[in-house]
Amino acid sequence: MSRREQKPKKNAATKPARPGPRPVHLHFLNTANMLSAAALPLIGDPEQRAMALKAIEKMTGQMLQGLDAYKVAPVAAYKPDHPCIWQKGSTKLLEAYASSQKKRMPVLIVPSLINRHNILDLDAQHSFTRHLTDHGFAAYILNWGDPTDTEKQFTVSEYITDRLYPALAHLYKTHGPVHVVGYCMGGTMAAGALAVQEGHAKSVKSLSLLAAPWDFKAGDSTLPLRMETFSTAAEPVMTATGVLPVDWIQALFASVDPLFMFNKFRAFAEMDKSSPEAQRFVIVEDWLNDGVELAAPAARQALREWYIDNQPISGVWTIGKSLADAAKIKVPTLVVAAANDRLVPKESALAIAQQIGGCHVLTPEIGHIGMMASARAVKAVWEPVVNWLLKNN
Repeated sequence: MSRREQKPKKNAATKPARPGPRPVHLHFLNTANMLSAAALPLIGDPEQRAMALKAIEKMTGQMLQGLDAYKVAPVAAYKPDHPCIWQKGSTKLLEAYASSQKKRMPVLIVPSLINRHNILDLDAQHSFTRHLTDHGFAAYILNWGDPTDTEKQFTVSEYITDRLYPALAHLYKTHGPVHVVGYCMGGTMAAGALAVQEGHAKSVKSLSLLAAPWDFKAGDSTLPLRMETFSTAAEPVMTATGVLPVDWIQALFASVDPLFMFNKFRAFAEMDKSSPEAQRFVIVEDWLNDGVELAAPAARQALREWYIDNQPISGVWTIGKSLADAAKIKVPTLVVAAANDRLVPKESALAIAQQIGGCHVLTPEIGHIGMMASARAVKAVWEPVVNWLLKNN
């Protein structure tokens, strides 16, 4: 073998570069389209056009610098050892930061179906579940897992009846009444579960909903039409694969703010890469790109019954054989609607508070992911949630 043909030796300590935000090519296309649209009015003035193109070139260079830095950032995901205490199919019930201390107050955290629960534990210094355990709670995470052949047949409602209910029953049997905390889609599912389950006040001590959508038309009147279009386009893929793939889910999120990727990587380019802020950026971006496929029946139900038909707020969403009526929720309920949330508009999350008697409401100045990931999350969200749980224990 010649010198030119010799293969370079791999350094075992060198990690392969990240491919970038998913789906990266769609992000680039969105950026190009948005920047072109912004520059279009200047096309008749050569001087203005030249200035606009120069500014676009500079900003694009900044974005690419940030993207290159992200790809090789030496930051690994924080993976605490949360033992599994119960399992059914791909769904596991994890005990976060187990303690030998007796009579700790059980909290069941219900995350979204389409993102992994890691957002609850970004790192050793920034962990929502650690925050709960530090304040005397026993935190349990419902890890939905990746859909296998069994779960690929599930609607969202079947995830509730076949997985959420048994997990809750297990905790109640072993620990007594449980505080339920739902985040994003997990909050909608938790609310629906209690809205149809007779006698839930026996096993559930309280319900906390963090950025959980309920009125799917609030805050964005164009959403139903966009979801109708997306649903039609995605149907052949779901029919062929049995799932809504991660890249399709990411593409849907990207449609909310087409320039979001462009702007956040420009900002990352300017960060001190050794700072906690930059390291948190990398961990969150890795989490975003490590999503979970959604079972096709669950995706169809969420798209049609939630976003297009808006069934939860109307009281006609069927779970099992019953209608989910939020007015039937009879436990103390906290609704946290993030004021700066682009994915779940504040109005959407607040809608359920109008249907639950005596509901307590918080509207912190924070974003959707920021509720778990930002440095302000502790003061803005975690501490108020813990204080409320302690008052309602």
